Amino acid sequence: MPSHKGSDLDYQQLRIWSILSVTYFRCDREQMDYTNGDLDLKKQIERLDAHYRRLVDSISEGVAVVTLDGVIASLSPVFERSGWPTSQLIGKHIQSLIHPADLPLTIERLQRLSNGEQVPPGKLRLLHRSGEYLPVEVVAHPEIEEGKVQDVWVLVRDLSKDEQLAKQQAALSQEQSHVRSLLDLIRAAVNRARSPLTVVNLAVYRLLRQISEPIALSTVESIELNIQHLVQLIERVLAMAELDANRVHFAFGPVQLNQLLHYIGITMCPLAEAKKITLTLKPADKLPAVRADELQLYRAIKEVVENALEYTPENGTVTVCTFRRETYGVVEVQDTGIGIAPDLMPHLFERFYHFNLPTFGPEKLGLGLPIAKKIVDQHDGTISVVSASGSGSTFTIAIPLYSS
Repeated sequence: MPSHKGSDLDYQQLRIWSILSVTYFRCDREQMDYTNGDLDLKKQIERLDAHYRRLVDSISEGVAVVTLDGVIASLSPVFERSGWPTSQLIGKHIQSLIHPADLPLTIERLQRLSNGEQVPPGKLRLLHRSGEYLPVEVVAHPEIEEGKVQDVWVLVRDLSKDEQLAKQQAALSQEQSHVRSLLDLIRAAVNRARSPLTVVNLAVYRLLRQISEPIALSTVESIELNIQHLVQLIERVLAMAELDANRVHFAFGPVQLNQLLHYIGITMCPLAEAKKITLTLKPADKLPAVRADELQLYRAIKEVVENALEYTPENGTVTVCTFRRETYGVVEVQDTGIGIAPDLMPHLFERFYHFNLPTFGPEKLGLGLPIAKKIVDQHDGTISVVSASGSGSTFTIAIPLYSS
């Protein structure tokens, strides 16, 4: 039986079906004398028969008529989805199809219906041909003529998919709880690591101002570089965990991509100069604002630019430009780096994936591009790349324009 579509079953719905169909069941066609020329009446009944069948076949619930003795008198074709041909079910007593534990209550409800009472919807288990029992919701209505109950009309809705969905939601809720716990653990670890790293970094800064010997100075500078790398690493781990747990609040509004490009120049030019790479910024004229969270979108662009600088050798170039493409504002990051082989492209945005590529700085954890993609996805934007091994790469971030 299929899943229910629409509102829950109720007496009014069942009453409508019984009224529409009662004429079909109550007409004793065998007693009508069609040989006396009453062909119009015969056609009317045939049309009524066809309309009734179409109505019954069109609904997602199973429609059944049960006698007061509990014998199945009629079934809609929907019941065949339970594995039983209707021809094998009609004439059977309902006790052969109901779970033994549910049978006493079912018989009691049938007795009340036989007395003309209205009973609330109930749940029971029906036997599937496979031997398993299906959970169903049942709404029953006594059909009364001339003050006497003739039979009982029943609508049956399959609940197996509902139960499966409930189990999936419970599992998802438990998984979300685990993610929240893990995020809290990561945040606590990051906060504990920040304080000693700050102290060490301050000590290194003081040493740099006091040491003049080349060897010692080089050693301290190396320490400073690795501390900065460690700080960046734990910040990325925390950012990725918060994005995965949907703990990041995005405050969307009009954002100028050229302003973000200006911020990129301030933060990334010193890194490019240290790596002896030319960083060129090309903002577009009269570029409309995009709908974005300024801080988060800046982070996404920064991650892509930093990735380009990481895989570009000395004397190379990284060019960042903005432009409009239809209803999107676009940031394009093009480098003359080592490029990406075709077999590595599908893994480009996988977290912690090790590409085994030569880098021109400290080894990374593999979170920069996954963070960028996660942020861009939250903006209903796209991030794509065109590259080939040995010929550089071009990353393109497209964000929908802001509309007031």
